[in-house]
Amino acid sequence: MTPKTRRALRLIALICLIVAILLAVAIVAGMLYLQRGSFNPLDSLVLIAVCMMVAICPVCLLTAIVLLVVQLIAGFISR
Repeated sequence: MTPKTRRALRLIALICLIVAILLAVAIVAGMLYLQRGSFNPLDSLVLIAVCMMVAICPVCLLTAIVLLVVQLIAGFISR
């Protein structure tokens, strides 16, 4: 694997990690918003969005971890 490919994998992994962190922050904010005590019918849309973010966040995190491990192993093999 070329250094350029490993660099691209590292960049994609970093982007996935940043997206996962931003999703985690958005999940916390959404849950705090939903726990405010009053109910608005449009809150169901917030609940749906939070549920989708909960489903996507671990996928982004695992993708970042797998890509980082792959590029690390490729770096060790190429030495």
